[in-house]
Order: sequence, then structure tokens, then C-alpha cells
Amino acid sequence: MPIHVTQLTAPELLSYRHSLRQPAQTVHLRIGPLVTGVNWPLVDLWLEKHLGVTALACPPLPAGVPCDDEALVPLPWFWRILLTAAAFLRFGGVPVFEPGKVLKVAPDPSTPQGWLAEAVIAQVDYIPSQHTVQAFEAAAIVVCGLAARPGDFAQAESLFQQLEAKVVGPMWTDSRNSHSTMGLLEAAYLSHIPWRHQGNGIYQLGWGVRQQRLQGSQLEGESLIGQHVAQNKSVTCHWLRDAGLPVPEHVLVNDAEAALRAAQELGGEVVIKPAVGVGGQGVTLQPHGDSAVRAAFWTASEVGGPVLIEKWAAGSTHFVHVIGGQVQRVIRRDAVAVRGDGHHNVAQLVAAENSRRQLAVFWWLPLNLPIDAEALQCLAKVGLGPDSIPGLGVWAPLREIPTNADGGRDEDLTHLIHPDNAHIALAAVRRLGLVSAGVDILSPDISQRWHHNGAVILEVNHAPDLGLFPFDTRVVTAMLAKCGPTQGRIPVEVIVGDAAALEQAGQRQRQWLARGVPCFISSHESTEGPHGSMPMALQGAFLRTRALLMDARVGALVVVLHTDEWCSTGLPVDRISRLDVTAGPLRDHRTLEPLSAQAADNLTALLQAHLTHDTAGDDLA
Repeated sequence: MPIHVTQLTAPELLSYRHSLRQPAQTVHLRIGPLVTGVNWPLVDLWLEKHLGVTALACPPLPAGVPCDDEALVPLPWFWRILLTAAAFLRFGGVPVFEPGKVLKVAPDPSTPQGWLAEAVIAQVDYIPSQHTVQAFEAAAIVVCGLAARPGDFAQAESLFQQLEAKVVGPMWTDSRNSHSTMGLLEAAYLSHIPWRHQGNGIYQLGWGVRQQRLQGSQLEGESLIGQHVAQNKSVTCHWLRDAGLPVPEHVLVNDAEAALRAAQELGGEVVIKPAVGVGGQGVTLQPHGDSAVRAAFWTASEVGGPVLIEKWAAGSTHFVHVIGGQVQRVIRRDAVAVRGDGHHNVAQLVAAENSRRQLAVFWWLPLNLPIDAEALQCLAKVGLGPDSIPGLGVWAPLREIPTNADGGRDEDLTHLIHPDNAHIALAAVRRLGLVSAGVDILSPDISQRWHHNGAVILEVNHAPDLGLFPFDTRVVTAMLAKCGPTQGRIPVEVIVGDAAALEQAGQRQRQWLARGVPCFISSHESTEGPHGSMPMALQGAFLRTRALLMDARVGALVVVLHTDEWCSTGLPVDRISRLDVTAGPLRDHRTLEPLSAQAADNLTALLQAHLTHDTAGDDLA
């Protein structure tokens, strides 16, 4: 069965078309001949189970598109290809949150019983087009293969490995995104907050004065110096101690013998860790004996840089997430373990948990729990082994500390943190000048005052990876707070017409300015701010409007259209809040000849399709 993408048409200017909420591009697909009697419920079940693809109802073809009953036959195939390709793009770190729409379906003249389709799909700025092509070709192979031979997909591990090696893995590398970025952008999309990729994994959320930029979970306004300080545990410790905050005693060393002397000076009970490590790399708790201290030093030094010999303190690590000067959540992180049921031994409990984890989608698979030498040592310290049967509710530890590599057990204790402990977390983040940070507090009980139970701050994590924890609506809300109740939107008004339209735009600008809203006007040839003319090295209403949407000074925008330019380029904005069509004549944007009545009607229809308010948009002010 021939299956491939025949053409991917990326417009010169990424714009909003066909009512998609993300900028769009056009893709042409060819498949066929098609098998009959497809068990679509079985196909949909496989796609949902293995790829997380929800079987959404296929939207009808656009009104006015010629279509007969025969042309509807391949529509379920093409629609599932769109759904599956969008899933592959997301797995590869490309934030595509809508599958697009099939625009046309027609017989393929080059293939008996073959079919061609034209579809509009979401496109993300600065993402290489070859990844989109590969995602669609892979999706077509999977969907057509499932439809024809569902039994061949019962064991899909090798298929996923090939997809990872050839499609998803390279795509993730080029996208320069993180799980934090993907989660935040999806939350923004679901909240109808517009966003655009600015390159290098940096995204702008919202327009004009309502915008904020993010990269990973890093927000604008962070202190660059504070970011550098947070990368070094020793320097962070000095900064916090000087501010009167509780931190553990430590000594910075560069060789094993110095590590031995430092451990003795600190009383023998120590933690040895790299000064610049992340995620629990190279950390050893309470090494006993000279050989163990030396080994712990070399383990830490392999991570790079100097090594911290830190006085040991009792307690669990509590991740206190601070965003915008407020504690948003508190997570106690304990090492990975299995919970006893009083009937099964440790090895059986681990095997059962790993089997459960394997049921997840391939690209969402949690880490398998280990039964290795390190796990056996941890079990032995509490008198257990792989054949031991832990009592009901008893945790059998498999690691000493939680790490990014091995994972951990997380418990939400936000409701229990004592105000004094919240205060030191806020003070630590404020000391470093950060907006979003995770403060690790080692405490026996986070509900008790730090100065009563000896709790200390271990480190401050700048822009922590949100993917380590289940996504929390409190965190998402806090990180998107700058977009405000308007979902990051400003009033964007369009007036269609000639010189009279420009005069009307001036009146609207004065009305906005009188309300204290900085309003800007732009047409095809000129742009005017609150204080007069603004020369731009751009021509056309599309480019000038897009530039103003990226300008953090713009509180409202009035666009004057003298031509049908946007019929060709698409819209630079996903919604407009007001539309006025004056009686003045329009011109063709290419020839500058008078525009036909039909072309003028097409422009009006395009704008009305993106109109969300027929008033002044006062509720967006």
C-alpha cells in the first residue's frame, strides 16, 4: 500500500487559518488502495492504549467542498493519520495540541483505488519541516498497518524502538524543549492563552502588555546572578547563611585526604556530594570508615568540580516550590521503595510494580524499580532481603535517597507546612532574586518550626523540572498568572476601509488612551504609538501587526486594512475583538487595483471567522 506525504506546504509567514488556534501549514497525503471491513474500534483502542491518542470525532469537510459518498470512505483513514502524527510530534517535543482538519479528499489519478487528501495542520515556528514529514509518514504507516493487519501490532516494542530512533528521538533533540515546557504550553493552550515560539525553546505567552516569556520552567525576571549562585551548593549555602537562614555546616574539598579530615572535623556523620551536581548525582549518605569516605569522595568528584563534606542531619527532603513570591506546593521526596502487603516478598512486589509501569505509553514509561547491589544494601540496612515479606504498609527501601535517575516517592504536604518554614523558603528565593525556584528543606517534620527541630535548607533549585512531579494546577496557574484574567490577550480591533478607516482608528486610539490603555495603530504602510509615528523596517499590515503583538508596551491595537493582504497571508493573530467595515474602497494587495466585490466579501468573511467580540472589547481591557 503506497503511503507517504506528497507535499508539505509551509507558508512564508506563519499565520492563523481555518479557525485553528495554532499557526497553520498545509499537508498533502497519498494512501491506497484501501482494505475493506476495517475494525475501527479496535484500531482506536490500540492507538489510545499505546500512543495516548483519543478517538475524536472527525470534523466534516468544509462547506462548499465537493464530496460524494465514495469520497467519505478514506476520511476515517486520513483523520486518524492526523491524530497520530500530532501525537508523534508531541512525543518529540513539538507542542502541537490540535490535529488539524481535512480540507479535501479526491481519487489519486496515479494509483488505482488510491486517494489524495489535503489537510491543514498546526505548525510551530523554527521547527524543521522534515520532522513534520517524518511524523506524518510514520503515522500513515501505523494507521494503515493497524487497519490492514491489527494482529501484527500485538507486540509493539520493536516498532516503538524504531520510532524513537528515527522519528521521536531526533525530533526531541531539535525541538530544544523540556517536559516542563510542553506541560506549560499545553496548559496555556487549554486556557486559550495564545503563544508563539521565539526560537531556542523560548516561548512568548500572550500579546503585548499581557505577555510573558518562558524557557523550560524559567520565567522572565530572574536574576542572572542568582541563577549562577543556585548552581553551586557551597556558594548558595554562604549566601543563605549570611542572610540568617539555616543551612548545614560543610567543608569544600578537592582531594580524598582533605575529605577525610573534613569528615572528622564535622563529627564523622556526614553527607558527601558534588558542589555542582543536580538530581542527587554522586551523593553518599553517612559513609563509615576511611575507605568509604574516600570512595564517596571519588563518586562525587566524578560528577565534576569540588566536593562538599556536609554535616549529616536527620529528616526527609521537602521540595518547596516558590513562584512569584508565594509557596505553591510542598512535596516530601523519599527514596524509591515498595510497600508491603503482608503476603508477597520484596522481589514479587518489585516485579508487580514494574509490570504495572510497563502498561504506560512507551514515551511515558516510568523507571523500573531496581533489584541490584545497591538495592540489596538498602534492604539489608533495615533487615530485609528480596525474599523477605514486609508487613502491611511497611516500606522496603531500594535506594537511600531520591534521585532524578532512580525516581522517588512523592507526597503532597502543602497543607502541612509551618509558616516559619514557608518563610525561610521565600526568604531563600528572594535572597537569590529568583521568580520560580524549588527550595529543598531537610526536616524531620515540615509541620514543625525549623528552629525547633533542626531543619536546614540544603539547596535552591532554579527553574525546577516540573516533569519530576505530577502536574499541579496550582503551579500552572501561578506560572501563567501574568497573562491575567484576559488569557494573555489585549484588544485587537480591525477597521477595513480607506482614509476614513484610518481616521476612525485615530478616534479609537484616543478613546483607549483616555482610559489609560496604551493603544497603537498600524496599517500596511505606517504605525503610530501613543506618542506619534513609529518607523518600522517592515512593510505590510501582517508583519507590522505581528511586531506589535510582540511589543510589551502595547495595551490595545487597532489595525487598518486597506487591501486584502490577510486573505493571502492569513491572520497574524488568532482572535480579533472588534471588526468595523467602512464604505471606503479596497485595493488588491498585489496590483493595488480596485478590489472586486467578491474579494472584499472574502476578506470580511475571513475576519468574521476570527471575531470573538462584536463590541469594543471592553471586557478585554
